[in-house]
Amino acid sequence: MLSRWAKGDEKVILEKKGGLKVKIRNLLAFVAMLSVFIIGIGTAHAVFGVNDDVAGQDIVVPLICGNCGADTICGNGDDSSGLNTLIAIAEVKAGEKLLTGDYPKTDDNKTPKVCMDWDLRNRTSCTVLTSRHCWSAWDIEGFDCKTLTKNIGTSMEVVIDGVKYNTGYIIYRQTVAADDINNKFIAWQYLVDLTKGFASGFNGLQMEGGVGSANLGEDGGNAPITAHDFFPRYYINNNDPDSWTWWIILAGRNEVGIYGNGTSCGNICPAALLTRILFGNLCNEAENCIDFGIEIPYEMNIISVGDIPQLGAIWPDPTVVRKGWATVGIREEGDTTVGAHILTEGTINPDDNICGLNGGELYSIFGYSYQRAKSNDPSSTGFNLSWDVVHPMHRVYCSNSAAGIEGAECTSETNSP
Repeated sequence: MLSRWAKGDEKVILEKKGGLKVKIRNLLAFVAMLSVFIIGIGTAHAVFGVNDDVAGQDIVVPLICGNCGADTICGNGDDSSGLNTLIAIAEVKAGEKLLTGDYPKTDDNKTPKVCMDWDLRNRTSCTVLTSRHCWSAWDIEGFDCKTLTKNIGTSMEVVIDGVKYNTGYIIYRQTVAADDINNKFIAWQYLVDLTKGFASGFNGLQMEGGVGSANLGEDGGNAPITAHDFFPRYYINNNDPDSWTWWIILAGRNEVGIYGNGTSCGNICPAALLTRILFGNLCNEAENCIDFGIEIPYEMNIISVGDIPQLGAIWPDPTVVRKGWATVGIREEGDTTVGAHILTEGTINPDDNICGLNGGELYSIFGYSYQRAKSNDPSSTGFNLSWDVVHPMHRVYCSNSAAGIEGAECTSETNSP
């Protein structure tokens, strides 16, 4: 078709030589436009091992909420009672199989459905509750942290800034083979404290091809969503108890050693005791920076930035607005029982096959900066003029995680005794 168009244009050129430059320019523009459609330049595609917002086979959601105990309604004067994580999950691909008649049916054998098993875990990845939930075609279902955790006692309890919360994460998993048609769920999540007027929304983690239990990777764990570095924001409006920045870090495994052997539930591994930290530079907006490091031992970690000791060096007055950012790497370091020293850079397992881990394999990690600001404006009352926001952390991927992914190489070194 292109050659026929070109021949016709050639005739015009011979008849009207003055239009030569114009016609060639038109031809080149047409070829360039055609290449965009054929090659797909500038388009975005779903890629295994990248934290992209596309439909997935399984869903992962980090959780935090007020510790309700066995109460039906959270309250009793607990300052954390209002905080909750809301989850909405939608089925988005039912139409691709409805017409074929082979989409699973509900018990009435009429309504198409798809089901997922869910697994509620605490911060060290111990399973707390399991159940199953089904979606009909194009259905959307809602869940929330308080309801999920109200009868679990203290198994998910942590203390942040002196207040008790339940924290961990939940996996919604299809028991099917990895296939593009099974990438049919999308998720939204909200951190809310409605009694105080706070609400922030962000997307859940959609895991294409299924999630890996041992590393929270995509494609059944074969494609971890890695990081060599993070770049989190912080903003602490004042020293009010409702003004904070929390860095929320969800990793694909615990640190090796006392908190875990890389598998679920934080089993102690005596073969090696390693410490995993975020380390780097904490900076204010005047470009004054200071070195710091803070441990992230669990799968689910929450760091209150106001409690980082080095923050006082660049923000000595806690009553003013303390704001800035950080550039942090992920490092794990320690000794084995035979005296060898291990150092990893990025989300990678030690190169020795210790504690049940496959040496040199990578694991996923996700980061968020949750900023809440209670107004201290003299004209405001209650929580007027207050605000909150959640920013997913920018990252540098491990360049050795998948073909075509740019970043920095994640490494593991062992120095023998």
